[in-house]
Amino acid sequence: MREGPDVCHGAARRTGDTRATTDGMNLRDNTDERVLWTTYPSWWQFSWLYFFSLMTGLRSLLFYVFAIPGWVSWLLATVLLLLIAVLLRRWAVYSFTSRRLLVRNGYTGREIVALPLERVGEVDTQQGPIARMTGIGTIVVRDTSGAEALRFRGIGDAQVIKTRIVAMKPSAETQRVAP
Repeated sequence: MREGPDVCHGAARRTGDTRATTDGMNLRDNTDERVLWTTYPSWWQFSWLYFFSLMTGLRSLLFYVFAIPGWVSWLLATVLLLLIAVLLRRWAVYSFTSRRLLVRNGYTGREIVALPLERVGEVDTQQGPIARMTGIGTIVVRDTSGAEALRFRGIGDAQVIKTRIVAMKPSAETQRVAP
């Protein structure tokens, strides 16, 4: 299942509860850097928060049904947990452009981590059993020195995105400088 604004190779898509974004926007003025893909973490990434929200909501309901004081506090806690899930999902925006991989703050647009495609080394995906059931995964990108450079967490179709990132890496031949 795909989640979040997902833009790939010139075609904006609308999938699930997503809002398609404008493809090909310049990240900086006067550059030819183009956004090839961008997304937010999947809603499934925060399933643990939904579980706790459900538990607090049920507790609030039980307190209300049995006329136990404090049910309003539990109801407010439920709303707060759901609000936190929404805010956390929008905190990170994952992108790759024609030149680099990016993690940006979804609220301010500031770059948190950027890795030029020339420095991309190994790209791997990780999935636990719950992530496998929900169709999400984490993409781990290491730089050319082997150090972990960035993670894209909660990505729908992580294997497909991993393949696209690997395909975008410049080959050794294109990195060589002509004599």
